[in-house]
Amino acid sequence: MTPQDIKTVLTKMQDDTCKGDLDAIYQYIADDYVFHRTPLPDAAGKEANRKGDEAMLTAFTNNRMTIHEIIVEGDTAAMHYT
Repeated sequence: MTPQDIKTVLTKMQDDTCKGDLDAIYQYIADDYVFHRTPLPDAAGKEANRKGDEAMLTAFTNNRMTIHEIIVEGDTAAMHYT
């Protein structure tokens, strides 16, 4: 994937998260995916991340996210969002 392809997928994943469509999101997630959730501990692995997302969507039912910046280098991406 090109850096632009990765940015497009990440943007779609954020949109799908807000809609609560985890099946759409997790088609892109690798088994060894690690999400750095500052200030929370890292979520390592596909299943741990899905459980965290399910808990977030249960606790917060009216989600909105604004992406401010996505940086991609190789197979690593960082996203700044609120």
